[in-house]
Amino acid sequence: MIHTQPVYASDVLAVVGVTLLVLIIRKGFIETALAGFILDEYAPKSLKHNEQNQTKFRHSFYKMCSHFIQLAIGYNLLSTQEYFYDMQYMWIGVPYQPLTRGIYWYYILQFSYYLSEATTHFLYATRRKDFYQMFVHHIVTILLISMSYVLTVFRVGTMVMFYHDMMDPFLETAKVFKYLEKKSLCNIMFAFLTIIYFYSRLYVYPFHIVYSSIFDVLVHVEIAGIEPIYIVSHYIIIVLLLILVGLNCMWGYFLLKSLYKSLRYKQELNDARSDDEHVD
Repeated sequence: MIHTQPVYASDVLAVVGVTLLVLIIRKGFIETALAGFILDEYAPKSLKHNEQNQTKFRHSFYKMCSHFIQLAIGYNLLSTQEYFYDMQYMWIGVPYQPLTRGIYWYYILQFSYYLSEATTHFLYATRRKDFYQMFVHHIVTILLISMSYVLTVFRVGTMVMFYHDMMDPFLETAKVFKYLEKKSLCNIMFAFLTIIYFYSRLYVYPFHIVYSSIFDVLVHVEIAGIEPIYIVSHYIIIVLLLILVGLNCMWGYFLLKSLYKSLRYKQELNDARSDDEHVD
């Protein structure tokens, strides 16, 4: 018999509630009050007279705060787990991994964040070169979170979420410094996020997490005792993981291209994942 994690009405209410709370905090406090205060007190004149870039600044400031919070929660949750240091432990207990309270709320938080990002993508997101790829990223992430939750492979799910969160706060911080015309701080943050990006998304994620999902699972999970639908679902998860690998490689290319232009032509650093963005 296949073991799955049931989704209760309380879980749906939790997702809806947290999603609404995220949107309220975003629009009612972070983008309005906090970002507004920084714009009033520290924004250069060029930014104060440019409403379009003020909107971009508010959005980047919100994402910076959000990603730092998610990264801190993820590290606090995972740093005490064996599989955080040895990824073969991700498959111990499959398909009967226990759902702790911490992991449950980490899933709710991550799912709610990406649900809010996906539902507002065509309303608020800046239409950069990777606009549609970013929407695909949101949908794939939502599917991965959902499937890993239902199939009770919580450990690989949390690891994917954490290692994809590692770079995001530093990217948004670099963009915040850019809009504030703090070029030195922007360049320092850009160099820092480049190192983190290639370590987390193009090294650990494909060569450890995805590798483990394809090969280590065969060693630690007794396939003969698992129903075919579970095996098919696992391979669907692998396909979704590989889609993220492709997207990460694409953004890695944008990152290197932006870095090359900056060093070769002494140009100002742009958004690492979309090298056609500029401060108007």
